[in-house]
Amino acid sequence: MRANKGLIFVNSVKPITLVPIIENDKPLDCFVYVSESLVKKWKININDDIIISIGKQFISLKLYEKIMNDNEIQISHASFLQMNLPIQIYNFTAHYNESTRTLYLAPLIGLLTEINDEDPNQPNFRSVHSFCEELEHVTKKLGGLFFVFPLQPLATDYISGYFFQGDTWNKSKLPIPDVIYNRIHSRRLEASPVFQQFRKQLQVDQIPMFNNRFLSKWEVYDVLMTEEHLQPYIPISKLYTKKSLEEMLSEHSILFLKPIHGSQGRNIIRIEQKEYNIQLEFSYFKEKQISLVVNNINELQETLAPYMRTRTYLIQQGIPFIHYQNRHMDFRILCHKNSQDVWMVTSVVARLSAEKQFVSNIARGGETMKPLKALSLFFDSKTSKQQYIFIQELALEFATSISLNSEGLTGELGIDIGIDINGHPWIIEANSKPSKNFEEQEIKIRPSAKSIISYCQQLAIDHCLKKEEN
Repeated sequence: MRANKGLIFVNSVKPITLVPIIENDKPLDCFVYVSESLVKKWKININDDIIISIGKQFISLKLYEKIMNDNEIQISHASFLQMNLPIQIYNFTAHYNESTRTLYLAPLIGLLTEINDEDPNQPNFRSVHSFCEELEHVTKKLGGLFFVFPLQPLATDYISGYFFQGDTWNKSKLPIPDVIYNRIHSRRLEASPVFQQFRKQLQVDQIPMFNNRFLSKWEVYDVLMTEEHLQPYIPISKLYTKKSLEEMLSEHSILFLKPIHGSQGRNIIRIEQKEYNIQLEFSYFKEKQISLVVNNINELQETLAPYMRTRTYLIQQGIPFIHYQNRHMDFRILCHKNSQDVWMVTSVVARLSAEKQFVSNIARGGETMKPLKALSLFFDSKTSKQQYIFIQELALEFATSISLNSEGLTGELGIDIGIDINGHPWIIEANSKPSKNFEEQEIKIRPSAKSIISYCQQLAIDHCLKKEEN
């Protein structure tokens, strides 16, 4: 039902252009000029004030009619300041409620992340910095205001963040966003009281935030194992205990121990049972792996004990995945929800580990390859295309299951799939905040950026409908 109402909102008018003006004779007045075309379309009585709703604010402005472009609204400088909007031209989706004389403007899209702002003239958004510029360009094209802000208590009607103007990010007071894209890098920060209070306030204000937290590997495994049709593609996994390690090692010659809250291939332990001993490899160090050999299960458990005390680990069945030139290969499939709330694949790359490394993450020296080229190294042309299509379908099934069975909104997932030497695909894991460094960099605006803004626009419209209902 809400999706239909959202379409009504979008189609009620064409996007409007919001233009700032400065009237020399009324420098402190809050007023708005509305085109004759919009006055007629919305059936506005120009003898009354009009209320503009943007973010959390509802601002009453004196209304004047003016001959100008059909879908244009001009707002005084003082009104921009009152709305906490940077002074520039905007394209917004607009919806007018005749009974309340309220004009709703959207979307305001905020990206939440850690910001290094030691130099306020050149803020650093870390690993998503260049991606933020892509998101900004897409928003400018499709309509709305995009900005980046750090975690902070929500003020009454504004937040402090950065918007893009010219070719730089500028710090400013900004309206409370209609939708938030969570790109916080730190699990510790997400677990902090400040973040929990932030989430509670969003719930009170009914502001959607998607990918609102990291997913643990055990949570993902638990969800997927409830889906019978996905079980053949999931490596057997157990939470680490001495007993579970012994059981898994009796059934599988190769195991992987992964921290359930890990990322970027860090802190993973590979265990291989040989004829006379057990070999361990650790990805604890960025530049290299270290190896150890123990003689039996007791020595293995003693060696692992210090690592197990500091983190909760998952034990995962080792799969003999395809290799190329002594390098491990898997596939990262990026999935996004679109404006119809349907999952779609936006990017697929093959990932090759650094030589003799058992993790393929780019952050640990891995490289990317076009997926069909990678598959053609192992399969004929027809089989390669079939595999390419199937791993995408599998990723979409995976994404749908996760989003339906996980708390909060999920709009983006990076899904890792490996293919064994018999051609069987396996779901390795999922990342709710996937790296932006592996996609096709020669594309100026990547499909993922377009998908994210499209999804944000629909969530923002739903938020505006809730404001109108309330």
